[in-house]
Amino acid sequence: MNDSAWTLNLVRRLGTKRDDRMLAGTGDLECRSLPAELSSADIAQNPPVGSARSPERSVWPWVIGITVTAFIAFGYAVRKRLPFDPGYGWGYWLGIIGSVMMLVLLIYPAKKWYKRRVPGSVGFWFRFHMILGLLGPVAVLYHSRFSADAFNSTLALYAMLIVALSGVVGRYLHRHIYRGFSLRHIQARELIDDVFRARAALDADGDAGREIRRELTQFSERVREGRRDLAGSFWLSLRLMVDLRFRRHALAGEIARHFADTAGVQGWDAEELSAHQRNATAHLYAYCDAVRTASTLAVFERLFSLWHHLHLPLFYFLVVAAIVHVIAVHLY
Repeated sequence: MNDSAWTLNLVRRLGTKRDDRMLAGTGDLECRSLPAELSSADIAQNPPVGSARSPERSVWPWVIGITVTAFIAFGYAVRKRLPFDPGYGWGYWLGIIGSVMMLVLLIYPAKKWYKRRVPGSVGFWFRFHMILGLLGPVAVLYHSRFSADAFNSTLALYAMLIVALSGVVGRYLHRHIYRGFSLRHIQARELIDDVFRARAALDADGDAGREIRRELTQFSERVREGRRDLAGSFWLSLRLMVDLRFRRHALAGEIARHFADTAGVQGWDAEELSAHQRNATAHLYAYCDAVRTASTLAVFERLFSLWHHLHLPLFYFLVVAAIVHVIAVHLY
């Protein structure tokens, strides 16, 4: 199968309603072919390593996550010795603060729905939504002293924990189909461009790269086997990821051996040999990552859609449970 046919099949495999409208404009892809030679300047301008779906590299999510986990672990360890009561003083106000934080979470969907009527950017409110989605439950946990006695408080506490856990799952799915913290959906064409750049870079590595690329073609062909149902797509993507994970290490060894044999003929010193091996291995990993990413986009889109339909009702249930808890506490 030639490159243009493979590309159009991949577009259809990944196609959503948005990308189906793009198929009419893929005529230029029929004329695209991989260059036999790719200069180092070309690769520098269009680096193959990375993906349209590469996660953001900030350390702050890790810092916040570790800090929140530490606070929860510490509070649970000393829960019986916490110096406040849920109904008075600091214990009472922690419940109020945590509840207000959970209500403020609604500003993020309001920003998406009403756009200009809500000040600030979508990215800002998304970050704020995630931070408060972690800090709010922590405040409520300390308010409850990590336990609940009455039925209404137990219901509200567990509803909050389920919603918080659901939010963590949603963030994981979100980062695989949206670019960074924005609402810009990653398009199938971006992933196809990643594959093209990675394949071109492999070809630019000479005979070793072309041999490896021919062997890897079987993996890109398997992307076309995708089924429409979620279970079938998930199973295909899982098998592809496992096979790529194991095979790419063996191929990296073949690359290293090939360049070691070529070094004497080309007169490379140890530094040049290491640079060639490192670049070719990076191109190999980029190609594997591009194919893996293309195969999993549709799976993450379906999972995120299912999650979204589940998360909103859970949050509304949490709001109702929290209101019932507040009324019960103040009346009885």
